[in-house]
Amino acid sequence: MKQMVFLLFVMLLGLQACYKDKGNYEYADSNSISIVLNPTNKQAYLGEPYIYFPQIKFTNKSDTSNFEYWWESIDLGYEDTLCIGRELNFIPDRVGLINTRLCVRELATGVITMSDLQLRSESPYAKGWLILSENGGKTLLSYIRPGYENREDVTKRIYSTFLDIYNQLYPNEYLGNEPYCLKQVMNMSESAVLILQNNNSLYLDGSTYQKIMTMDKEFIGEVYPEGFIIKDFFYGASPDVLLGVSGEVYSRDYMGQGEYQPLFLEAFSNIPVQYQGKPLKADQLIYTMPSKAGFFGLHEIEENRILWILTNHNIRGNIVGSNMIVEDDQSYIDLNNLDDNELIYAGTCEAFNNSATLLVLCKNGDKVYSQKQGVSVSTLSSEYLDVKDVVLRNFEISNVSKSTKFYTLETRPYLFFAINNMLYWYDINSGIIKDFFSFQEGEEIVEMGSNPQESELGVLLKNGTFIILNIENEKLYKGEKVYELSVPGEGVSLMYKYPNYSSYMFRTIQPD
Repeated sequence: MKQMVFLLFVMLLGLQACYKDKGNYEYADSNSISIVLNPTNKQAYLGEPYIYFPQIKFTNKSDTSNFEYWWESIDLGYEDTLCIGRELNFIPDRVGLINTRLCVRELATGVITMSDLQLRSESPYAKGWLILSENGGKTLLSYIRPGYENREDVTKRIYSTFLDIYNQLYPNEYLGNEPYCLKQVMNMSESAVLILQNNNSLYLDGSTYQKIMTMDKEFIGEVYPEGFIIKDFFYGASPDVLLGVSGEVYSRDYMGQGEYQPLFLEAFSNIPVQYQGKPLKADQLIYTMPSKAGFFGLHEIEENRILWILTNHNIRGNIVGSNMIVEDDQSYIDLNNLDDNELIYAGTCEAFNNSATLLVLCKNGDKVYSQKQGVSVSTLSSEYLDVKDVVLRNFEISNVSKSTKFYTLETRPYLFFAINNMLYWYDINSGIIKDFFSFQEGEEIVEMGSNPQESELGVLLKNGTFIILNIENEKLYKGEKVYELSVPGEGVSLMYKYPNYSSYMFRTIQPD
């Protein structure tokens, strides 16, 4: 009897232990979490690791180890699991949008929390700074790609460097010699790089840098104008123009909007552009934002005037003058007749809705004048552009000339210019000039450009040094250098390259 009572007591203890174990598992307290997926950089690159460490908030911060993590691809037709662990670390194998999902399982409860993150994947060479240099006459191309690195809660600005990139990608091919300028053409889905060289100007694919074709194939019937040497090129989306060293202007037009047409669909005319019955001669193109301004300009030599080429679809290609809307007693420079004024520089900014702000710098004797004006497509006629809100000022620095290096921001009213080894900026609205950055004595600035958000100014020196300066509004008085690199050979030309026209047009709202 005693044995039976003892056995019954042992069984009761065992049942109580099992119940407690079961209860402890089913009613364990959950350490609930929330996932925050907001990387500064959502740009991934084909064939390169994309790394991101997400932010996760725990209810119980003292117990954060009892979880397992994995990332999934949620795009139809692609491998499910991208990587194991909290950090997203994978190499994209395709171009386009990539939809990912972070999954977090709490081991104690089995509860899974999920959050989605959409990334953009593109060619690693599609968007960034392109630098043209020359070494022993040989053409070299280097590429610097800005970006951001996300680690924990820290975002760091980084620059990926690809020196002599064409030779790296195609070691057995010859790019060219005696280069002097970099340009680009775009449509809504792709772009191409134009390298102007003395003997064999050519196009490269904007994503792979493979050769597409030489410039002589760009003319009707593949007949290149005899003796024509290209000085400058402007991509106007409709039309585009080539400016020759002797002043000739050649154009091509599109049947529709150029940004929506395949690249190289239309060829350049073999006949130089004419105006009022005779060939047009120009020495300077005036750049605008394609499709936003509705026009771009040039300086016509013989009559010393500024003419405009319209890009609106129903009147594109028309060449017009300026309707100067000024007060009777107002002092101003007439764009239709610069008279004794020598045009030093002309550039536009803040283009939108068929209008832009135009700045011209003119020299008259030992004085330099700046004139700011608004230029817009006339609502009454296609025979001229309306020029109004004209403000004429003395330009405080008089030792500028046509050889001075200038660069106007496209979305902010600032002109940067270099004299000797000093870089200045000019506030187009207020007329203020400020010395911004000093280079070493003897260094020569070759060309300048800006990143998509116009927060950084890229400066290329003749000695091959490439420098990035911070030009955010609050840094314009500090001259802060954020990056420096030496490329092979001597610096020749610089530009910020875009993967397509859409990226260019919406660049200020997209991280680079």
